[in-house]
Amino acid sequence: MTCAAEKCADVFKAFSEDCLSCITLTATSITTLIDACKPEGYNNNNRLNGPGLVLLSKHEILSANYHNYFPGKELTIQRGYIEAQIADLGTVVCSHFSAVFPYYFEYDLDFSSYVQQQQAEIAVINSRFSSRDHIIMADFNTGPKVETAVSSDRVLAGEAPQNYQIWLSNGYSITYLTDDGRCTFCKDNPLVDYSNNAIDYVMFKGGYTAQPSQRTLDGSPPLSDHYGVRRVVCKN
Repeated sequence: MTCAAEKCADVFKAFSEDCLSCITLTATSITTLIDACKPEGYNNNNRLNGPGLVLLSKHEILSANYHNYFPGKELTIQRGYIEAQIADLGTVVCSHFSAVFPYYFEYDLDFSSYVQQQQAEIAVINSRFSSRDHIIMADFNTGPKVETAVSSDRVLAGEAPQNYQIWLSNGYSITYLTDDGRCTFCKDNPLVDYSNNAIDYVMFKGGYTAQPSQRTLDGSPPLSDHYGVRRVVCKN
């Protein structure tokens, strides 16, 4: 993808964002890229939730809107957030922050790495919501390194840990590491070929109280390459 983005950027710009996301997320070689793009779309279900976001609520959803992190820019992997007003809770944000790939292939942005892009996404959230109470739940793709722990699934490799510190510095309540601490993206998951990391959280800022966080949806067979996190949060 890095080579394609560098050498074929003008061609890529003619594709829709959904098409680009499909290529990026499914193509593993030139052959699979060609297969994904050959003109047989009528044989395929080509509906794609590019950002991969869904927000469900048992409380009434008073309003909900999707926002891109980088409006007007074309991304090979779409990134943005859902902002919703939920009865009895207030503002709830659902997002999926940039994964920290070793190579950077966003040709329409000015960053040099996904660590930098993720920092810019965090800055968008902080700028938009810093003045009001809100809950944010996401695959944050950032988490601390933990070298010693009481069990192997609590030993964490760390993923862009400097960005995790930004969330803490911005005043968010993040208690998962002390409440539970097990990896949410785990090498014992057959869908994962990576080190243990805790990168999924339910955070909040402002007038809320919460019960301890806990990992969930971690049975076999796995429902996803990520396990879930559950946190009961109440507005004061």
